[in-house]
Amino acid sequence: MKTELNFLELHFLVDELQDIVGARVDKIYEPDSFLLQIHKSGAGKSFVRISSNVIWRAKEKPAAPETFSGLCGSMRRFLEGKKIAKIEQLGSERIVQITFETQKETFYLFVELFQNGNIILTDAARKILGAKEERAWKDREIKRGLNYVAPPAKKDLFELKAVDILAEEKALASVGFGRLLAREIIARGGDFKAYQSLLKEKPSPRAYSDGELSAIKLAQYSEDGTPFSSFSELIDAKLPHVLLAKKVSGVQKAFESKKSKLQEIIDMQSKNISSLETDAIELQRKGELIYEHYQELKDLLEELNKIKAKFSLQDMKAKLKDHAKIKDLNPKTSDVVVDI
Repeated sequence: MKTELNFLELHFLVDELQDIVGARVDKIYEPDSFLLQIHKSGAGKSFVRISSNVIWRAKEKPAAPETFSGLCGSMRRFLEGKKIAKIEQLGSERIVQITFETQKETFYLFVELFQNGNIILTDAARKILGAKEERAWKDREIKRGLNYVAPPAKKDLFELKAVDILAEEKALASVGFGRLLAREIIARGGDFKAYQSLLKEKPSPRAYSDGELSAIKLAQYSEDGTPFSSFSELIDAKLPHVLLAKKVSGVQKAFESKKSKLQEIIDMQSKNISSLETDAIELQRKGELIYEHYQELKDLLEELNKIKAKFSLQDMKAKLKDHAKIKDLNPKTSDVVVDI
């Protein structure tokens, strides 16, 4: 993973998170993601962070703003004081179901770690009490008051047969492995045994020089990478910086886009100003000419009015054909062209 988990990485993370089963939720915060402050007898206080694409155990609590979302408010209302009873991955889907309980109540938190990610809080009957984002598809809808329905199940990637494993990256990626695991299966031989060896691999979290973070040692890399004691420790050490860089990059792109649009407006306004300045100079010169020839124009206007009293505009046009100063007269618009 670089910013998103694949199904196998989530499997290892869920396995690591079993240590917090039985812990009680003390407080829920919302810094740049959701953070659960928990306490477990004998283990003390610890933190679980949930972002758009990953969930992990964090070493520290980042500073959190005083304001928080509606979902955070609902999570505080229904989950604080509750015990974490179960954490499980739904098949090979990138969905984590966390069960919170007291003797009288049960709540579920569904963490969908695909695409843009989503977090859905439900009651014991799976009625949605809140969601990070309300969305609708043709086969399901995430909305407060409706029952939570998981996406249509795909092939369980933990239970594939030999016929499902093809030694082609695109074919493996289309099955659901994603690019990284597809390349890893090929690096291990590209057959069913390679797939089985991947599933049997023991956790060996490490960071690679290209920014890749993995829960296992990857055969596709010639380097060993930097090892970590747990996948959560690796994510906690590396991912926030990646997410921050990604966020800064997104802000920078948005700024550049807005800057470009503003520059287009400025350029257009500059052209309009230039055009208006040209028009202003032309109008000023026309005004000066009228002022310079005021008496002459006044005499011509009086002459035209006298002729107009006796003749139609069409007749006037013919009568003024050889006039020394009046060069044209348009009977339709009454415009007169004068040479001064």
